[in-house]
Amino acid sequence: MLKDQLRAKYGLRGKTLEARLKNAGRLLPKSLHREGQIIVSAQQLTQHPKLAASIDYTRVNKAVESIANHLSGINPKDRRKGKLLSWLGGQAFNLIVIGCALITLLMWRGFIG
Repeated sequence: MLKDQLRAKYGLRGKTLEARLKNAGRLLPKSLHREGQIIVSAQQLTQHPKLAASIDYTRVNKAVESIANHLSGINPKDRRKGKLLSWLGGQAFNLIVIGCALITLLMWRGFIG
């Protein structure tokens, strides 16, 4: 469930939830990284029958809910549009700087007076 949401909202790749959480990097806040580690450790403990009894399921459910709430508020189309507009803004700034440098160079060399 969370693994699929991470793929849909952020486009993260990885076979396991742990791999996708590692790839999330700065996309997720630190608190959600900690919540994700709680879920991953619980998944690992379920592999061992005796250790599975030590899992705090209320804490795991709370962690799943907090990550799911964060992911439900993300609009992938809006993220893509924001990235595109940010890139275009950077390119426009670069063109302005290059244009100003070119005009300054031409004035300095005496071609524009």
